[in-house]
Amino acid sequence: MNERKPKWLGDSRIKSLEEHVHSIENRIEALKIRYNQFFAGEIPTPPEKERETVEMLIRRLLSEEHRSARINLLVQNVASRFNLFNNRWLKQLHDLEVDLQPQKKPTERPAAPDHTHSPAGNAREVEVSLNREDSFEQLFSTYSNMMINPAISVEAKEKWINSLKAKMISANLVDARISIAREEGKLKIRLKK
Repeated sequence: MNERKPKWLGDSRIKSLEEHVHSIENRIEALKIRYNQFFAGEIPTPPEKERETVEMLIRRLLSEEHRSARINLLVQNVASRFNLFNNRWLKQLHDLEVDLQPQKKPTERPAAPDHTHSPAGNAREVEVSLNREDSFEQLFSTYSNMMINPAISVEAKEKWINSLKAKMISANLVDARISIAREEGKLKIRLKK
């Protein structure tokens, strides 16, 4: 008579594999946050070592043979998710190295008298007026200088400025102060009276 292994041994292996896949998913999420912080300029170097470690763990998972179709599906999903992020990160790193936007390097900037710097140093305020088109150009210049990758088309720029004008009109404001601050790796824009 063949001696069968107890069922709980197989279940514990499946459970441990599921936990391992979920821990890799958590590492991918943490890695995504670290890359967002790098591209936002909050940390000085990209988390390459962590990316290579996660890549190695996924390769190892893919090379193993799993008995459960469910585990195979989980492994394929986590591998696809990592590959999607990994390709995006590598492309963004390449773009930063090649510096596809030569206009990004300022030669000489005119003094902007109505910019006020916050004590934190990561926020700017600009006074704008619906009666002065140049004030919106100055605001956009400040906004693009605070961006990590400031390459924006003329159409996108116009759309951005027009949406701010529409917000001012809907709030019945002719003159306003607009605050631009970096929070949690993103640029936040606030309209003040």
